[in-house]
Amino acid sequence: QKGYPKFKKKSSIGSYYLIGTIHVQRHRIQLPKLGWIKLKERGYIPTNSIKSATIVKEYDRYYVSVLVDQPSSPIFKPKQTDGIGIDLGLKEAVSTPSGVRIKSFKTNQTIIKLDKSLKRQQRKLSRKKKGSHNWYKQLLKVQRLYRRIKNIKKDIKRKGILSIVRTNPQFITIENLNIKGMMRNKRLANSFQQIGLGYMVEWLKIKCRDYGIELRQVDRFYPSSQICSDCGHIQPMPLNQRTYHCNHCGMIKDRDTNASVNLKQATDYTVIV
Repeated sequence: QKGYPKFKKKSSIGSYYLIGTIHVQRHRIQLPKLGWIKLKERGYIPTNSIKSATIVKEYDRYYVSVLVDQPSSPIFKPKQTDGIGIDLGLKEAVSTPSGVRIKSFKTNQTIIKLDKSLKRQQRKLSRKKKGSHNWYKQLLKVQRLYRRIKNIKKDIKRKGILSIVRTNPQFITIENLNIKGMMRNKRLANSFQQIGLGYMVEWLKIKCRDYGIELRQVDRFYPSSQICSDCGHIQPMPLNQRTYHCNHCGMIKDRDTNASVNLKQATDYTVIV
């Protein structure tokens, strides 16, 4: 191959795998070649049946993830409810017919404040000499802000998906999104990246597998936003039109709610979980 090799960065994020004799006490863990290491979270890791461990470095923090051989605990399930459809979008990241929604992060005041602080800290970083001691100190501040924003977004998405799955629906129907194609849109690429629709779909698959819920996926070209959920009439719906007003039966409904009802009523689908 032509050109210079691109070496892997070892300064910010990395991980490696450990296998062998691993002992755990309440406040510390013994790892191969590393010895006893203090734990910040005490009494969290089981003390026996540990098979392996993975050490992860994320900026200025180190995490240990252990694989434990133990039976899975039973999950409490309420009475099974009717199936639901989940519409994924930009304004409302997740919308269901019952009104459960995960709003876009653009309206979250905590993330807005952190984004403003991130801009200031990045501006300070750009003014310092790269590689200097003060540059590394400032880089750490920027990395910590990135990590906090990421954790807040992940927490919102996980809790929103879990609140839907815990209602124990008979099935869940989602869209087959072309995320790579969406990222090619220069105007909307940043918005799709900030929401992280792909992560929400993967987390939904994991939770549906844990709770034993059937997860369905309709075809990529299924016009869920253009179909009237009452009469089945199809009409064009541009992105700036947020309310569906049917020209055939006169039904007026929110665009995302109408799409989620259509996904629930879809008959042509593929079972992915």
